[in-house]
Amino acid sequence: MKGLKKLALVSASAMMLMGVSVTTTNAVTESHFSQTVKADEVNGDTPKQVYTKMVNAGIATPKVKWNLNGPNKIKAHWYKKAHWHDAWNNINIGFATDLDDASGSFTQNGGYPVIGTVNVNGRKYYIQWCGNFMQLAVKESFESPRLMHSDHKIKMYELDTDESSLDAPQGTLSLTSMEFATKNFMIPAHHNAITLTNENGQTNQYVPVIGMKGHFHTRIGWIKKSDFDQLKNNTTTGKKVIWYDEYVWQKGNHIYSSWKTVKGPLLMKIANHVLKTKKLRNHEFKDLFTDSSTIACTKQSNENKGIN
Repeated sequence: MKGLKKLALVSASAMMLMGVSVTTTNAVTESHFSQTVKADEVNGDTPKQVYTKMVNAGIATPKVKWNLNGPNKIKAHWYKKAHWHDAWNNINIGFATDLDDASGSFTQNGGYPVIGTVNVNGRKYYIQWCGNFMQLAVKESFESPRLMHSDHKIKMYELDTDESSLDAPQGTLSLTSMEFATKNFMIPAHHNAITLTNENGQTNQYVPVIGMKGHFHTRIGWIKKSDFDQLKNNTTTGKKVIWYDEYVWQKGNHIYSSWKTVKGPLLMKIANHVLKTKKLRNHEFKDLFTDSSTIACTKQSNENKGIN
């Protein structure tokens, strides 16, 4: 990743397709809907099954639309002036097949200038200026997450390649302990529960979250729905919490960050310069769609995972 993206120490592997029973649960309404596919006696799910669960539960955007060998239809609309938009990883937490990927890194950390929009093969993205490069963001990035607090430490988990069964197809995913527990969480705007399997073959409902434990200790992962239900919303306290290396706090239904105060003015100044300098703007924009760009790499990763 380039520039200001902050690694969250969560990795993704190359994966292939298999089948198990898929059930998703909405953490708010408790409504259930299921999809029956071929069952298999292994621990975990294939990437395609995790993707299906997350999309059905509204906690992931659909897989990126991109033709590796072309053609691709790209149409940009540029703003006259940059607009600051607070932005957070609100979707695609822990696993992603689209560009706003909060499984391997934080693509959003409080906000960036938005300098335009682009339609890529029928899908709209927002163009952000991130200091020394452009990136594409989904609309869910501009919603506000919530800060929630527990009176005891809650254990977090991550999706990892299942190694508990020699019969498991390559790339089967199961939850493993992160050895990371905290009391403070950023809850993405899209945070419904889905059923996942741990490395011991036990199934449970889990909710995607971002755990905050102090300076440079911010992690992306999952917690059990039963733990999520016990969290206390601290919206009335105004308590500041360290998010990676900035402070975040909540007032009403909105999260605020020291990032905007410290970095915002300079980012906006550079973003407006980029907009005025068409040669620079077009050069940076072209980089978004090269063979080695994020969008092409995301598409290739989906192909490798069997998510076609």
